[in-house]
Amino acid sequence: MGFLGFLKKKEERKANEQEIKDNATEKPVATAVPPQEKITHKVEVNTESPGPITDYEKILSDKIDRCIKSNSGLCPHEILVLNYIESFSTDQKEFQGFWKYDYSVSDVNRVINKLCKEGFAKIGGLEETLKNMKNTELKELLSKYGMSKTGSKEELIERILKSDNVKAIETNNQKWYYKLTDTGCREIDTAEYIKYIHQHRNTGLDIWSFNLITGDKPKRYRDTLWGYFNRATLDHYSKGDFGLYANTRRNMYSFLREEGRYKDAFVFLCEVVCYDLSGLSNGGYFNISKENIDFYFPYEDGNLLCSQLAKLILDSANEAGMNEDEAKELFLKEAERRNFFQTLFSRDECWQIMVAESKEDIQTLKEIYAVAEKRVRDKKFGPMPPNVKIIDTDQLFME
Repeated sequence: MGFLGFLKKKEERKANEQEIKDNATEKPVATAVPPQEKITHKVEVNTESPGPITDYEKILSDKIDRCIKSNSGLCPHEILVLNYIESFSTDQKEFQGFWKYDYSVSDVNRVINKLCKEGFAKIGGLEETLKNMKNTELKELLSKYGMSKTGSKEELIERILKSDNVKAIETNNQKWYYKLTDTGCREIDTAEYIKYIHQHRNTGLDIWSFNLITGDKPKRYRDTLWGYFNRATLDHYSKGDFGLYANTRRNMYSFLREEGRYKDAFVFLCEVVCYDLSGLSNGGYFNISKENIDFYFPYEDGNLLCSQLAKLILDSANEAGMNEDEAKELFLKEAERRNFFQTLFSRDECWQIMVAESKEDIQTLKEIYAVAEKRVRDKKFGPMPPNVKIIDTDQLFME
């Protein structure tokens, strides 16, 4: 199964879960150390007694026991809360679903209280409230006090904070938000990997598993993550799990692109396309048989490569400074380097499919699939023969 097929099944599996998850927008806070300010209002941190222990809390307790804590004694989930804490209000009861369903944190407020008590965060002032307001709300506030409503959000906030009405606005404010202390900001900066892994959960890792991998070297987390990708690639390859192999290469493409290594990223994406169009699946099997051949053909039923991925690889070539001819030459070179023992499409057909998908040229796609279908129906397919070398393992890794 290719990368796109894997995603489809994954999306179907998560469809029901999504109904019970909170769809609140994730809004991680900035890591810059905020200026200190005097707090002129009084708001008590939520100190309600915790309820009975839940299954989530038992799971969380087990993870806490196994994790490697930061030098300040914080666990991964606590550092992740710090990344979001300035978007949380002091009276907030509902939180995004991922806290419970992905990280077993059923009581976010309990974590917030602990972080405030230990000096990583505190209740903020009017500025934190204004930052969490929408532009329309800020403009309504400015209009109420007869002030100009023009400018960016930053300008609107600055206008309010410098106005003669700031005391009255603060007195009438009913909603307060948390603020990072200098200590909290330093903690986030030291453990950057927490926010990164949380935002890249499609890697197969979460903040708990990666915490055990990166150990006591959190600042070198990107080197650690690349090493993890390489090991996963070799493991999937050695088992003939080519669907998982392609998924990992897709993650490596994204990783390299983040570092501005666009040509290297393009090469990895070429490989993903080749595997998606090969028909190779997990377990070393080629997914074609008399029983399921109609799953791949004709084009209307198969559609193995979506237009988004096709456009992505051409955009990637553009980022690498290549024109279409140069991109094609490199693509065919990479495709040739992979000695697929069985495949649905030839190297040239893979390129043609990619270009046609990017242009949404359905007629051309139908013709290519028709030619391939006739060729494939005359063949017999089965498990990967022993000792087949699909790609030189020395080429699997990139420093």
